[in-house]
Amino acid sequence: MNMELRDIQYFKVVAQHCNIGRAAEVLGLSPTALSKSLRRLEHSLGAKLVKRVSRGVELTVVGAAIAARADILQVTADDLIREAADLNSGAKGSIRAGVAPGLTEITLAHAYIALLMETKDIALDVHVLDGPALRSALRRGEVDLIFSTPPDGRAAPQGFEIVDLYRERWVVGAAADHPLARRKRVTIDALLDEVWVLNRHGIALSEFFTKVERQGLPQPKVLLQANSWDILFRTVASSRLLSFGSHTALMQARRQHSLVALPVEGLKLERRVVVYYRKDGYLPPAAMRLIEILKAQGRAITARRGLKGK
Repeated sequence: MNMELRDIQYFKVVAQHCNIGRAAEVLGLSPTALSKSLRRLEHSLGAKLVKRVSRGVELTVVGAAIAARADILQVTADDLIREAADLNSGAKGSIRAGVAPGLTEITLAHAYIALLMETKDIALDVHVLDGPALRSALRRGEVDLIFSTPPDGRAAPQGFEIVDLYRERWVVGAAADHPLARRKRVTIDALLDEVWVLNRHGIALSEFFTKVERQGLPQPKVLLQANSWDILFRTVASSRLLSFGSHTALMQARRQHSLVALPVEGLKLERRVVVYYRKDGYLPPAAMRLIEILKAQGRAITARRGLKGK
């Protein structure tokens, strides 16, 4: 069997569009050249991958099976190319990292700066995505590792390795001149008359509302939802609205806005901050070193909170 990776890549596009002409246009090829590539792949496999229909082409049983595995073949090939290039040049490689919004960007930035102090010219490409999109990007090989906050007790997804870093606290944020900011203690029921702005993808948001519900209290009124912590905290800092989010994101926002974390009684929500990477994928040396730095920073964060009794 003499199979070319390029033919598999082309076939992936054919499978997506089920039309030779449209796939050829996407690939920048002529329909004749694409058809030739398809026949070459079919000859290598000894099986028909598509059959002609009135609207274009339709995958055969074999074609559907190959299309389903094409992404895995592509990721493996990309890994081999990157690893060979790093070994050949002696480089420690670049890093492609996926990050949950508003939570771990700051930790990642500090770790990257520490890495640059050890080894110059390490490139970092950061993708800020929500949880499901992060895992999909890692599975497709678009990023080398991701930072996320899975619920406690949840194992790593199949095919992934997981490294625990530290635990992130979730807090209620308010403007520094908010009436509740003057109190030494704030009860959960005191929050119910307030109006909220929330991140619709906030990791611990459902747990917060569950705590409210368990106390027999009505659900808080939400006025604004957004994906951006910056928009939320800007709104909170210039209004009487409250928000709920990660302590790290709030502390970062305080550098630009006048914000406080309210001392809410009975509200103790934490989440694991972890790193995922593909179990059988290529992890550049620089990425492995970054994980070690992150683990050390996680231990330092845990130790500081322990000393403060938090």
